[in-house]
Amino acid sequence: MKERALLRDLIERWTEYLEEDPDPSIERFSSWIAKRKHEKEVKETYTSEDELALKMELGYYLGRIINFTEVWGKLAFKDLPIKQFEDFGILSEVKRKGNPSKMEVANILINEKSTAIERIKRLVNQELLKESIDQNDKRIRRIALTKKGEEVLSKAYDQAMKVSQLITWPIPMNETAILLDQFKELNSFHTNIYENKQYKSIDDLL
Repeated sequence: MKERALLRDLIERWTEYLEEDPDPSIERFSSWIAKRKHEKEVKETYTSEDELALKMELGYYLGRIINFTEVWGKLAFKDLPIKQFEDFGILSEVKRKGNPSKMEVANILINEKSTAIERIKRLVNQELLKESIDQNDKRIRRIALTKKGEEVLSKAYDQAMKVSQLITWPIPMNETAILLDQFKELNSFHTNIYENKQYKSIDDLL
């Protein structure tokens, strides 16, 4: 009887999981169950005041991890023409898109467009990117990787992987998968409100 009850519960959970995940797999299902179990434990354990304090502490440590990532990134890229993850992100996006416009690439950076354009300009001056005029619209400037840019990006990928390994080193694989799903969810949430630009102060977002 106990086995039947467990099986029934598992089927119910699997059905619920399928409604939330458009690309289901056993591995993702396991992560989903672990996440739901953790959410239930947190809900049963913490009060609303505890939740606020917990989120403030999480924000603090998240900020420190971001700072550590920048420090380790500079160390990893110290022998390359690029020095920051923003430069790596630009080259990676150009590689992915092939021949995007400057504004397309600038939109991936979470800062002022003028700052992003300046970064792209610097990479062009370093001969890592080449600029051309769009054949259909002379107002649009397109960029592509140069041979030098391809070589630098290949080396930067290896270094970025080392930083990623260092940042997540103590966390087991199954917990890393859960953390990844949570960060994807956070990224989607913040990307949506950032791109909509319907805010003038932090209070407008709460």
